[in-house]
Amino acid sequence: MDDGGLFFDDENIRHGYGILDTNGLSQPLIFNSALWFGAITDEGEERVAIGGWYQVEKDVFKGPVSNNNSYNSVEYQSDYSPAIWKVTRAEIIYHIEHYTEADYIVPSSILNWPANGNSELGIADNQAPYIDVNEDGYYTPAEGDYPRIKGDAVAYMILNDVAEPHTFTPGTPLGIEVHLMLYQYRSSDYIDSSTFLNVRVINRSVTDYVDSRMAFALDADIGCPENDYCGSDSLGDMLYFYNGTAYDETCHGNYGFRENPPAFGVKSLNYTCNVSVGYSRISTGDSMSNPYTPNYWEYMGGIWAGGFPFNFLNIGGGDASSHTFTGNPVTGEGLSEVSIGNPMGDRRGYIAISTGGLLSGEEKSWDLAFIMNRRGDHLDNVAGLLEYSDSVQLFYSTEIANDNGVHDLPGMMPVPESGDLLVYPNPATNVVTVSLGDMEGDQVQILSGIGQVIEQVAIEEGMNSIMIDLESHGQGIYFIRFGSRTKKVVLQ
Repeated sequence: MDDGGLFFDDENIRHGYGILDTNGLSQPLIFNSALWFGAITDEGEERVAIGGWYQVEKDVFKGPVSNNNSYNSVEYQSDYSPAIWKVTRAEIIYHIEHYTEADYIVPSSILNWPANGNSELGIADNQAPYIDVNEDGYYTPAEGDYPRIKGDAVAYMILNDVAEPHTFTPGTPLGIEVHLMLYQYRSSDYIDSSTFLNVRVINRSVTDYVDSRMAFALDADIGCPENDYCGSDSLGDMLYFYNGTAYDETCHGNYGFRENPPAFGVKSLNYTCNVSVGYSRISTGDSMSNPYTPNYWEYMGGIWAGGFPFNFLNIGGGDASSHTFTGNPVTGEGLSEVSIGNPMGDRRGYIAISTGGLLSGEEKSWDLAFIMNRRGDHLDNVAGLLEYSDSVQLFYSTEIANDNGVHDLPGMMPVPESGDLLVYPNPATNVVTVSLGDMEGDQVQILSGIGQVIEQVAIEEGMNSIMIDLESHGQGIYFIRFGSRTKKVVLQ
């Protein structure tokens, strides 16, 4: 992460998102990426802000919106020049347990969490989310307040599009403030290799927008970038990338994954993707063209700059579609880069969503997941990625979307609210207690991490809790379902 975008290492001029290969080397999955934002006024004026690509100008800058233009002040620069704040769930739990002790020192990750606004700097109240333990409306860690996060480790950024003139897409700024929460979970299954991103856009301007859009664009490099393909899982709201061969060689200083290179995808979790497009770095005679011209508002709506709808094969011809290569390269069904024999190459792409009207003071929130699979050869990894996509969606719907960031003190038994389902302890080592509250049903189901029912426990009349021994199922993530509610539990 840097102060203008995501997934690029500016200091070392190298990729910003990847994995450690079996040889201990960091291998790339994303070389660089950027968020796109767009909105349209009731007069029809299109306004766009593009996060910074490597060695390209940008429209998005570090820090929150200042309505009195204090961006260059010493205090503003001191407070927001770090640009990135990091904290872990373990630090938060320790803080909750010890903040009342006389010799306790609040760790800097919690103390400096950018939760409060600053009226003197023209910064709105309630910035980064937090738990207000004493409900006084102000973030005070010494009194027990703590960051409201998702996952086990978080990196947080606050950006805006008004601190400086736009240089990537010159024009009127939107007046937005962008909050990014990038987070991961520690797990022993596919969730451990997944990264999640929450994008929260707040309209700090006085303009009411009648429509708005967001996009995530990326330059994907699966090891060596010169032998890649891409595809769209339009029903699963995912754009993915994979090697065209089972062996990924060395090129451009990247060592390559060698045998069985992984497949990688970016997935929208809470919005339907209106557009999921992959394209080549340059047009070299293959069947994709790089849509690199100024009208990003239309790109986010699936329209070329010339007014033509997106299509599979060329500009202004072929079958119109906002999703490229939706066929399955594993089974050979439908149109894929494999099925038409496309030349391999460096692939880029983006997914885009429509977020509707964005009134002054209103905010929109977009959740994404970055998923990787490496279970076999290059095509088997595509099949595994598509399976993981469904599992990650289940994990999001049952766990992340319902996580309010509140932590109970260890040793305290949680009290279920009306119509709620509680599972504790969590994480667990063997036995968990399932508190049913006042809910009704005749059985509790235990589901594997990929959503398969692996055990069912009958509920007798009058029972309001049961104990379930999960040890025989092995370590990993499980889901407990009763009635219409589902809870995740981690077995360690």
